[in-house]
Amino acid sequence: MPRLPSIALLVTGMFLLVYGLDAADKSFSASVAMSGAGAAADKAAWLVIFGVAGILAGSFGLFSRREN
Repeated sequence: MPRLPSIALLVTGMFLLVYGLDAADKSFSASVAMSGAGAAADKAAWLVIFGVAGILAGSFGLFSRREN
């Protein structure tokens, strides 16, 4: 994978992971206060999943050896 898309995937993955973890923290606080989990927790879980996937794909693209 070319270097620029790999870097973009890595940075986007980091952003999604941080945003998802922040949303998970807020949704956990809200779910304790309201005693129920809903769409906010689902959104946070998907953000974390896609963030980790982006980080893995970007890292693989950057650090894998290319054979010519």
